[in-house]
Formats: sequence, structure tokens, C-alpha cells
Amino acid sequence: MNFSELINEKPIPVTPLDVNGNTINIQQSISTEDKKELADLVLQESFEDGIYHPILVDAYFYTFVVMFYTDIDFSDEEKANVLDTYDKLRQDGLLDKIIEEIPEDEWKELYEYVTQIEEVNLKYKQTAAYLITSLVNSMPSAMQQASDILNGFDPEKFQEVVNFANAANAGRDFQTNQPIWHRQLMLVKSNIVLDFRLIRLG
Repeated sequence: MNFSELINEKPIPVTPLDVNGNTINIQQSISTEDKKELADLVLQESFEDGIYHPILVDAYFYTFVVMFYTDIDFSDEEKANVLDTYDKLRQDGLLDKIIEEIPEDEWKELYEYVTQIEEVNLKYKQTAAYLITSLVNSMPSAMQQASDILNGFDPEKFQEVVNFANAANAGRDFQTNQPIWHRQLMLVKSNIVLDFRLIRLG
């Protein structure tokens, strides 16, 4: 007996919602694959400055629920500017009306899944394994940036910047805060000492 013979597939129930004379069709559930994609998007977009920002988690979660569960056609701009879309959905209580038509255990279970993955991710990001992986992944990019800097390095322009910084520092070395003549004198002394050592070696 094949597995397909044991399964009696049924269409996903849809609930219509009238909004200003327009009908919105709201799915009562979505596939596991879609739930995973929704959760991944929420976590990806709400991670900021090393944390999952709670306001962003809610905004992205409920906006993506509307996008995944309804047949509303969102423009590319509305999909890109999710926070702005979230604010518009909240106007006149449209978001609440849509959420009320989705079974509570359906969307709450999905929200709990998001928070569970959020906690697991935060714990992992604090481990040595994550830090090492991040370092290894960032090395090619950092090395390329260093290479670009070296390839584009212009000693003359660099000296112009140094001269400008010294002038802005009232004619004092911006690194040591000593007068410029002091650094020049030290260089002369160093050269005299070096010449003397070379003479002795000769």
C-alpha cells in the first residue's frame, strides 16, 4: 500500500472577510514549509545590534502573517517597506480584523515557534563556535578590503593629510603633540648615531 493511498487530502479552509466592499480571502492554515519561511524572515529582519528587537519581531511577524495567510496583493514597495506596511495595516483595525479570522491556536503556535528559535539563536550567537565561524567567514572580506586599501595607497596624498593634521594642531605633530622641529631633530640624531655605528663597523 502506498502512503498516498492512506492520505485523503483536503483543501485548506478559507474564510472571506469584507473590507470596504472588498473581499479578502484568509487561509485558516499554511504549509509547514511556509511557516518555516515566515519564521526565518521574521528572525532575519528583526535582528539588530546583536538582539532581536521586540518591536521589530511583532511588526514583521504580523505583517508576514497577513502576507502569507491572505490573498491581498502587495506591491514590491509595500513588501520592501514592511514597517510602513505594518503601520498601514494597523490603521482602522484592519490587522486585528484579519488576525481574528485566523484560528488562534494556528498563529499563536507559529509565534511561539518564532520566540523559541529566537532564544536558541541568541544562545548560539554567544558561543565560541559562533564567534569562530563569524571570524572565519569575515576573513576573506577583511583581507579583500585590506588589499584594496594597499592597492590604492598614495604616499604623497597620505603625507598631505599628515601635513594638514599637523597644521590644524597648531604646528605640532598630531600623533605626539610635540613641535615638528622636535621630531626632525630626533630624526637627525638617529641618522648621526646610525652613521657613527656604520663607521665603526667599517
